[in-house]
Amino acid sequence: TLLGTGSAWLVTAYEFPSRRALPWALLLPLAVPTYIIAFAYLDLLHPIGPIQTAIRALLGYDSPRQFRLPDLRSIYGAIFVLGFVLYPYVYLSTRVMFMTQAASLLEAARTLGAGRYGVFFRVALPLARRYIPASRPDRQRPWDLTGSLQVMAGLILTAYALKELGRAQPSWLHAGLACAA
Repeated sequence: TLLGTGSAWLVTAYEFPSRRALPWALLLPLAVPTYIIAFAYLDLLHPIGPIQTAIRALLGYDSPRQFRLPDLRSIYGAIFVLGFVLYPYVYLSTRVMFMTQAASLLEAARTLGAGRYGVFFRVALPLARRYIPASRPDRQRPWDLTGSLQVMAGLILTAYALKELGRAQPSWLHAGLACAA
């Protein structure tokens, strides 16, 4: 959510070199299947992979037993990979909202003395909160739980999949049928 919202704000609110190419480049994780990125993540960050080998060489260690990064096959690794692969969905919806926001509201905030961060956190972000999939609902519309429900469904399905990953008996088909039911 942070990566998608932050990149959407940068692309819509600021002028910088290569700004025209960045909106398309930020969508590239959608072009690669998630499981391929997960395999690449595991291969690159494996204890005998190139990244950990380079870190050990820089620190002067010889063996993976002397220095290892935390285990990659954990819930934190899954959150990292899924967040990196799925942020374009947040980016797309948030970017559309930032592009369609009334510029007069942002200019009024600037005129009243708000800085760049104040304009973002006090004006632009509250207006865009409905369009950020993992945000909490509006105070004016407490029944609009779309973002919260998406987050809860994702967490429940992830926990269920991780639980089933260690079992041999129920197959993934059974897990999918159980989730669908």
